[in-house]
Amino acid sequence: MTTVYIVTSGSYSEYRIKRVFLDENKAKMYKETIRDSQIEEWEADDNKELDLFRTVTVTLEYTKEGFRRIEKHLETFTVLDTDKDGTENSIYFNALTSMVNPREYLSITRIIPNDSANKEIEQRYERVNDDLYAQIHSLIDVEGWSSDMVVEWLADKGRWNDI
Repeated sequence: MTTVYIVTSGSYSEYRIKRVFLDENKAKMYKETIRDSQIEEWEADDNKELDLFRTVTVTLEYTKEGFRRIEKHLETFTVLDTDKDGTENSIYFNALTSMVNPREYLSITRIIPNDSANKEIEQRYERVNDDLYAQIHSLIDVEGWSSDMVVEWLADKGRWNDI
């Protein structure tokens, strides 16, 4: 690993990288020539693998009138910035109880193969989300489950990898 010394100035929208040095003394000398500057130390390691992984999140919003709005997000991450093992496969259900505009949300997030086709993945998880939503309402309407019971059930189901 190599330490680099980055001379920066400003803050927020005025934040700028002025120069990057391998030698700390050179960074300190340069910093003295820049008003309101600081030195940041960073570790550089090009020996790390730049493994990429993708996730898909499909969120469906349902209203009592049967309206359904779909949000789909395919995102790519690198293991340098995001812990793949810590990335959660999750299922989230929220039955909002607004008297004016009652809605329910069902969201599924999964890690997907890097080479998977975007449209196919989005459509697959949209269908899975619809099927799961129907199953949830069967539990609520037929079995008499509460929203809390559904959320608890989904907490276990969220760890399933076969969805």
